[in-house]
Amino acid sequence: MQDSKTSILIAEDEDSVRTSLAQVLTVLGHRVRAVSDGMAALIEVRHEAPDILLSDLSMPACLV
Repeated sequence: MQDSKTSILIAEDEDSVRTSLAQVLTVLGHRVRAVSDGMAALIEVRHEAPDILLSDLSMPACLV
């Protein structure tokens, strides 16, 4: 049986915002994954594409 919960990926560099948003969305019944930078978000998307991606637009650049 497939999980009917909406899958949400949060990409947010500020800990308090990321944690709070994840907690609220989890309580509302969604499957939530939360990461702190864009590179981690790309890795998560490759692992499992979310139904919804919530991303901070002004995260620091990731140096590889």
